[in-house]
Amino acid sequence: MNIWSIRHNEEPTEEFFHVAQHIYKKDPHWLGEDTAATRWQFSPSNPYFHRVQTHLWGSDTNIRMAGFFNPDLRIAGETIAFFGYFESINDPKLCMYVFAQFERWAKEQGASRVYGPIDFTTYGRYRIQIGPKQDRIPFWGEPYNPQYYQHLLTACGYSIHQQYLSMWGNQYHLDVYASALPVMQKNLDQLKITSHALTPDFWMERQEEIYEIFQALWQDNFGFVPIDFHTFQIYFSRKTAEKLDPNTSVILIDADNEVAGYFAVYPDYGPILAQGNPHRLHHHEINYTRAFPLLSNPNLLMKTGCVHPKYRQHRLFTTLSVIACERSRQYGYHTPVGCLIRADNHSRRMSDFAQRIDPRATSTQQQYALFTKLL
Repeated sequence: MNIWSIRHNEEPTEEFFHVAQHIYKKDPHWLGEDTAATRWQFSPSNPYFHRVQTHLWGSDTNIRMAGFFNPDLRIAGETIAFFGYFESINDPKLCMYVFAQFERWAKEQGASRVYGPIDFTTYGRYRIQIGPKQDRIPFWGEPYNPQYYQHLLTACGYSIHQQYLSMWGNQYHLDVYASALPVMQKNLDQLKITSHALTPDFWMERQEEIYEIFQALWQDNFGFVPIDFHTFQIYFSRKTAEKLDPNTSVILIDADNEVAGYFAVYPDYGPILAQGNPHRLHHHEINYTRAFPLLSNPNLLMKTGCVHPKYRQHRLFTTLSVIACERSRQYGYHTPVGCLIRADNHSRRMSDFAQRIDPRATSTQQQYALFTKLL
């Protein structure tokens, strides 16, 4: 068994990237890997890289994984480590052997429990798909993996810590949400709040306020890692903002000219990233201006909605969703997708909201999970 290992401050090798290419080589739906972004994550250019210890393991092109240890991070009072960038063939014995290397390393760092898959932090990619696999191209940013991954993790002694879901509406959803706009607009008028398009220019102009709301929201999320404003500017730069849809993304401004909430909305770039598309773009080529004209009736990805704490009891999250959906009808969108919602999160009720208005507005779901193991 040829096991390779890459220590902290050593760059990922080509072999590391070849694993994913090997696993998905016959899958036309795979969106590929953003190798440049991954190399950046494992480099000193990434501010968070200096706060963690990392280690990578693999075997030929059959399996890979990374370990992450932040000495300042505690979850439920426990010292923890994450594993991420996990890809593997369907070989439980190989998987158990490589996971044993990671778990030994995590114990040496001082961890008593591990979670994953998480690529560095929960700001980025984490979780795996579980349950029945749907025959479709994954949406942009969706966890995507062979169905046997849950079996591999279970064989290695891991159990589900938290479940998540995404919800796809049908052709009735956009009209249903749009029909609620007059009620939502009346609520905004009473609060003296105005809605505006969240363009890249507006994002940059209001970035510090967006950062403050973002941190206030995320501090209650699993695995929250506080980041300073400089790091936020790097992670959520203008280049990042140029991927969102400036026509359907929404920002709310109150009577004091302060941000009351925002919703970053994206077209689903999945179909033009898919490996089976002969005219595919690559991840580094994606921005709204270039990619949106190449899409036909895309789904609307409802990804990140944040409301200022002082307005959390005023239905602004629902209002943001309704405004985004109403605007999307003008731009050829097919249906909204509620992306990667925690299974017990109240925002999953948006689907029930739509069905109460029109029983034809049904939805389908895909499930995901985050796993854990006590060392």
